[in-house]
Amino acid sequence: LKASRQAKDLRIAHERLQVTLHSAHDGVWSWHADSKRVEWDQGLHKMLAVPELADTQGPRDWTDHVHPQDLPKLTREWLAYLREANGGVFATEARMQAGDGSSVWVSMRARVVERDAAGRPQLVVGTYTDISDRIRAVQLRHVLLEQSSAAIVMVNPRRDILFANERFIELFGPLSPGAPSSL
Repeated sequence: LKASRQAKDLRIAHERLQVTLHSAHDGVWSWHADSKRVEWDQGLHKMLAVPELADTQGPRDWTDHVHPQDLPKLTREWLAYLREANGGVFATEARMQAGDGSSVWVSMRARVVERDAAGRPQLVVGTYTDISDRIRAVQLRHVLLEQSSAAIVMVNPRRDILFANERFIELFGPLSPGAPSSL
């Protein structure tokens, strides 16, 4: 009876997690060190617009989707995390290549959930969150503010300068550390 109740509780928890991840448009993955398998859930396949040919892929299937310019940095961060993962969270952002050739900016977060007797990571579970809209907004802000021919300054209600673009600095001079920082 107790095992039946635990199985039911586990099934309910799993269903809740799936609904939450689906609602958040996140993808879940796991990496099995012993077999070098990488498993992706349905959400990750959908996010990257790749067919669900198999739930299990090798590391190469994963790295083939990392944008070539981001792969060296991501590889360094991943290997450093695996060497030093003392209960911490792996967190980074990178571009992934979608099945249609476009790039999807993702926030990757993961944690070692199983270790061998020597303390080496054996199972890492993580999520991908599509942050493409946020990245595009930052890029648009950069283009609009930094590359504008208009002098733009942003101030808070106390009139402290929060931001001044290059054109503002060209016209009014640099904002030196000792100068008053309000208008």
